[in-house]
Amino acid sequence: MKNLKDVILRIILTLPLLLLFSCTSGGNGNSSSLQISACSVLGLNARIINGTECASDTSPVVKLVLLDTRGGTGLCTGTVISSRHILTAGHCFLVAKITKTFAEIDGRLVAASKVTIHPKLSLDPEELVVFNDVAIVELSEDINLSPVPILTSVAPMPGNIISIFGYGLDEDGTSEILKSGQMQISAVTENHIMAEFNGDGSNTCNGDSGGPAIANLGERGIAVVGVVSTGKDVTCQKGDVTVFANLQAPKITTFIRDNAPGAVFR
Repeated sequence: MKNLKDVILRIILTLPLLLLFSCTSGGNGNSSSLQISACSVLGLNARIINGTECASDTSPVVKLVLLDTRGGTGLCTGTVISSRHILTAGHCFLVAKITKTFAEIDGRLVAASKVTIHPKLSLDPEELVVFNDVAIVELSEDINLSPVPILTSVAPMPGNIISIFGYGLDEDGTSEILKSGQMQISAVTENHIMAEFNGDGSNTCNGDSGGPAIANLGERGIAVVGVVSTGKDVTCQKGDVTVFANLQAPKITTFIRDNAPGAVFR
């Protein structure tokens, strides 16, 4: 069994996103209905006809650029939850000492004025999970992007389909492009949401770091239900389980309310 710190180190040091895609057939209510593109969930156009690359100029899912004391640059993904606040994963800031953080908004870098990591973030090397793996990036100026609400009114359940988004490398080596896909929830605990990758739909991998799990509520719109935390297998192949921070965990919900004024809860 791999040590969680090694898993987290690899996640952070590789930081670009990898989404593994495989074509699926149509259907409803199970993994056969998973789509390899979820761009339309955010109201974005697919930039290729049948693919997973989304137009990102109006996307509330943004790229975070992290600069450290060693002169290195890392990437994470975050979700706009208010005009100044971005929700991401706390582990993005764990290994290297991050000196500057920027959000790429419509082709320009907007500096962060403050980054707040959940004070109760902790690693469990036995279970290979991170608890309270969230952080709030506060920007130095308001941005004109529609924020995504946080889901608190409906509990996520096994079998639910979630849409995932992120930036970075894909299986073809393409980098720093917003990509999307879908996964099916396999298990839910108070602190985590798990989605097993059985070869259908998509999976997250090294450096997904902070990307959202988004639930489609139909006429009520969309809402963020989880934040990508880590996985059980660094190879990210069939049989891997992606672990999301459950935003309905009381300590996480309170943290977001306290540190992201203006965030909407749905």
